[in-house]
Amino acid sequence: MVDKYVASAANLTGQRLRSFEAMTNAVPVFRETLQDFKRGLDATLLTGLNHPIMHGFNYTPLDAGFPGWVRFGNYLNERTPWWPHFKQFSDYAARLGTVMRHSDARARIAVLAPRPDEWSKYGLLIQPFPKWPTLVSV
Repeated sequence: MVDKYVASAANLTGQRLRSFEAMTNAVPVFRETLQDFKRGLDATLLTGLNHPIMHGFNYTPLDAGFPGWVRFGNYLNERTPWWPHFKQFSDYAARLGTVMRHSDARARIAVLAPRPDEWSKYGLLIQPFPKWPTLVSV
């Protein structure tokens, strides 16, 4: 929900660089896979954000034991089973982000949600769109 608002505002103001925190709490800790992160990255890039900031490297000394010092984000460090493959993922994210930053956003429709009415009545709703969005051809 918020990603699309940020990307739309950036488009309207001519901002090319649109950073976002990537790999943050994609799924419950210790269950995330690179596939989970790829899906999240791809979905966020499709909303129009284009500069992923990898988040969640947890420093944990060996004597801390399992699960270590997990605070925020995902369990990303050199003891994660998929750590040897992380470079491929970060290279993928960098390539896509670069392509997206050098592309022009194009939209054929605008989704205009009644947010002020909705928020004044119910408060901030955590859902992508209200039940009946208004579609307007652009």
